[in-house]
Amino acid sequence: RTHAVPRLVRTPDLRIAYFSPLAPQKSGISDYSEELLPRLKEYADIDIFVDGYRPLNEAIYDQFHVYDYRAYRDLAERKPYDINVYQMGNSAFHEYIYNQLLKYPGVVVLHDFSLHGLIYHMTLARGNKLAYLAEVEYCEGKAARREVERGLKEGRLDFYTYPLNRRVVAAGEGVIAHSQWILDELALRGASLPMAKVHQGVHVRPPDPKHRAKIRAQLGLSDGQFVIG
Repeated sequence: RTHAVPRLVRTPDLRIAYFSPLAPQKSGISDYSEELLPRLKEYADIDIFVDGYRPLNEAIYDQFHVYDYRAYRDLAERKPYDINVYQMGNSAFHEYIYNQLLKYPGVVVLHDFSLHGLIYHMTLARGNKLAYLAEVEYCEGKAARREVERGLKEGRLDFYTYPLNRRVVAAGEGVIAHSQWILDELALRGASLPMAKVHQGVHVRPPDPKHRAKIRAQLGLSDGQFVIG
């Protein structure tokens, strides 16, 4: 079911534990979080949890406390968080987020409907075929496991048919997506937790005819030539 998103108001006592890749990790979700966090900070107090590296963006340190995710339990025991927010995508950068979510539930921002690549990285890519097949069975059923097993024996690996997102959704206390399609697909698969679509923010620059003409000239495009971006 999809719920309307309430208008945000500043809640000084609201504490959020925020899990996401950040630069230098080469992920679009790193960029997304670095743009979102300063705005989200207007509504809550936020601690950021990363996986054993120092983020490059010094402005992050000016505005937030940044911790290794392994410190979460001790910090939460000393002063509990009201909610954990997990930025979940389909890449190896999200392995620690996946594992943390299974231990400490929270709101999942599901950027990718399919997490098959992440599951592959955590299992089959490390030689753990049984764990990979067990996850296929948990998420998609016994028939899917048999089909995937046949494919592996024939040298085929299908990343697209099975999204392998059931465990993440089951562990979540709610799901946010930027796509209604994702929420519709989750509902078709029986997801019953609170879900909401939140539009992804963008910076819209005012039109600049000189800049437009310069870019067209660089690309060899005439002024009236039709372009799809």
